[in-house]
Amino acid sequence: MNSQNNVRRHARYIRLVMPYRASLLAFAMRLARHPDNAQDLLQDTLMRAWRGFDGLQYEAATWLWLRRILLNEHLRQQAKQRTEQVPFDENNVTLPCIADTQLMAHRVRQQIAALPSHYQQVARLQWEDGYSSTEIARMLAMNPNSVMTRIHRAKHQLRKVLVEI
Repeated sequence: MNSQNNVRRHARYIRLVMPYRASLLAFAMRLARHPDNAQDLLQDTLMRAWRGFDGLQYEAATWLWLRRILLNEHLRQQAKQRTEQVPFDENNVTLPCIADTQLMAHRVRQQIAALPSHYQQVARLQWEDGYSSTEIARMLAMNPNSVMTRIHRAKHQLRKVLVEI
């Protein structure tokens, strides 16, 4: 019984997905800009589509569903490429380099503390605590645009001071 379901699933997949293969490849080419990368992207997309095929509820939406999978896969690959790290080499790090970084971080903290309190408050919430401007606006009962303006002005004041240092 289970193999019969797999055969039906496979036949449905072939019937719904494969007619869009050429269109998906063209879309992948526009995103990846290289034939080999586009082929890889298409392959990954078809694999994800197969794994999530049971979640496709409306056959009429197959093209949109496949495009979304391809786009998400492209974005996932781009994010992975951006986050690949260069290996850390202890021999290239010197104590003066670390000391300079720590000194600069200390100076930045001092300059943030010297900002007017209304700039300092939003700057600390975003830069140190990691809140978004929308979250800060809710916490402080402010308009989100006002929060973004204050953060922009705080950055501008810090730049002026830190360029002098």
